[in-house]
Amino acid sequence: MITSKISGIRLGIFKNVNNNKKLFMPPWLAADAAGAIVAGGTSAALQASRGSVSWSSVGQTALLGGVASSCGVTAKLTSWFKKWF
Repeated sequence: MITSKISGIRLGIFKNVNNNKKLFMPPWLAADAAGAIVAGGTSAALQASRGSVSWSSVGQTALLGGVASSCGVTAKLTSWFKKWF
């Protein structure tokens, strides 16, 4: 079973273990997209509350959010904050 998971990940074929349905995107891509959406959405909301939105700034923030999520920075910061609260 471990061998099939590794070969499936390398081939880009992912299956949900519970009901054997193929997933449409790999988990790492979903994490990148979520990081980009959260960062870009937060930036757009903050700028909108100030009166004007710079879409190039929102795009740059979304890109950096995706990169940070991809590198695992988000998970490391979350685990660090959990220690304090």
